[in-house]
Amino acid sequence: MRTLANACNCSTQPIYLSFANSEQLKYELAIKTVNFFNVFIENVIKSGKYLEYKSVGMGYILFAKEEPNLFKFILMNEGEKKQGLEEMTVETSVQIIMKNYGITHAQAYRLHIEMWLFVHGIATMCMNGYLGEDMQGISDMVTDVFNGLIVNIKGENK
Repeated sequence: MRTLANACNCSTQPIYLSFANSEQLKYELAIKTVNFFNVFIENVIKSGKYLEYKSVGMGYILFAKEEPNLFKFILMNEGEKKQGLEEMTVETSVQIIMKNYGITHAQAYRLHIEMWLFVHGIATMCMNGYLGEDMQGISDMVTDVFNGLIVNIKGENK
């Protein structure tokens, strides 16, 4: 609380008057951050730059790149789940995949988890500054991996 008070140039009193303890503060921050993340992803989808499901992955990567501290806070906090973010994101993505690619829930779930592992790795590298600014190259890699997975999951590559 003192660190936050110092950053706000105030005493700890206003913070303790607003929040019962540090856990309540973290909870409120997590809710605000998750809402910000959701709007960020929705805006990438609405931009129409990518197909709907790809927009989710590219938005995830862009969020990590543009908001690295918020990405760490809600998506890399020692395995803690933040306000059901993972469950909500998974089911939303599974529904998008089922609608757009005509596969079963189980297939869509598998495809999403495998894509998420790939996209999360790229997002983490972007967050840490390991990958450069080549978003087109990243977009091409995401497409390549998705295309390979969808062919495999649909059983066309057996």
